[in-house]
Amino acid sequence: MWSHLKCLLTRPEQTVTEHSPDDFARHFQDKIERIRSSTAEFCHPTIVSRNVDTPLDVFEPVSVEEIATMIRKSPSKQCPLDPMPTWLLKNVCEYI
Repeated sequence: MWSHLKCLLTRPEQTVTEHSPDDFARHFQDKIERIRSSTAEFCHPTIVSRNVDTPLDVFEPVSVEEIATMIRKSPSKQCPLDPMPTWLLKNVCEYI
């Protein structure tokens, strides 16, 4: 994924990216740790089993293009918990 994202993180006048793959990985590791720390005091959720009329046990294969189309058509909304900006996801969805 880094090989596709680094071109988006480099300014045209630069020959070297401002961020390394380690920076990229560290960002997400730190983000996960911050989320875990901020939710550590909360109780674990209670999961209750229930019966369903039609179980979801058969999946139809989908193509990369179908997934990319769904991502591109989705609203461009985001929140601070999103791992990457929506515009970036839409630009690189075929690669990931």
